[in-house]
Amino acid sequence: MCTLHIEHAITDFAVWKGAFDRFAPVRKEAGVRRYRVQRPVDDPAYVVVGLDFDTAEQAEEFLGFLRTRV
Repeated sequence: MCTLHIEHAITDFAVWKGAFDRFAPVRKEAGVRRYRVQRPVDDPAYVVVGLDFDTAEQAEEFLGFLRTRV
C-alpha cells in the first residue's frame, strides 16, 4: 500500500470539502482505496490529506493528474 500525502492552505473548509467530495468518482477511478482528511488543531486554514493506493505507480499517476488538472 502506498500513500500520497498532500498538504495545503485553504480559505474555507466547507467549500474545499465540497469540492473534494465532488472528486470522489475521480479518486475511485484512479485507484484510491481509502483517504483521510485532517486539519491541525492550531490552523483551521490548512488541510492534510492521505490517499491510499495499491501501488506507487497509481499514486504517481494521480499526483500527475492533480498537478496538471486541479
